[in-house]
Amino acid sequence: MQQYIQNLIVNIEPLIKPITSYCSGATKQHIRIPLEDVNPMLLAFLNTHNVGIRLVELFYTPPKMRGNPHIDGFPGGDYVKLNWQIGGKDSIMRWYEVKAGLVAFPDNHKVNLIGTKLPLYKDDEVNCVMTSAVGYPSLVQVGVPHNIINFLEPRHVLTMVLLDSNGSRLTIPNALSIFKNIITTC
Repeated sequence: MQQYIQNLIVNIEPLIKPITSYCSGATKQHIRIPLEDVNPMLLAFLNTHNVGIRLVELFYTPPKMRGNPHIDGFPGGDYVKLNWQIGGKDSIMRWYEVKAGLVAFPDNHKVNLIGTKLPLYKDDEVNCVMTSAVGYPSLVQVGVPHNIINFLEPRHVLTMVLLDSNGSRLTIPNALSIFKNIITTC
């Protein structure tokens, strides 16, 4: 199984309102969604797997944009988010490894619009190890350098930071084990 992305079969709307009701194009590039807005059916589903949610956010990527390689959060490591993508036809996600001799988790970071630190990498500091189209919903590895290349149309992503039963970030191996019965190759 891939250690960077897995699409899931989850036939539950993630929020109590349509995701598009939060989308306001380029005027709100990144917003935090209140946990109270998560669909109780999704919370119950995750709870049956001893998985919680720490943070829900929605971000926008305009057409023809290539994001910088970055890690979602500091200091990085092995952890996943659960993503739903809206739009972004033919967009791809790439994952990278840091080149030998460089600092794996640099102090160089930016703070996004909701206050999360994102360690950033220059293109010459990383090597691409995986490229994939992104389905939805999907588990994506965000604790290692990655980025999105968006091509033809606006792209919104609803993303959830998942927690294990101990309140720690959910890792790829744990996520693959927990959700093994709903992983799809579609």
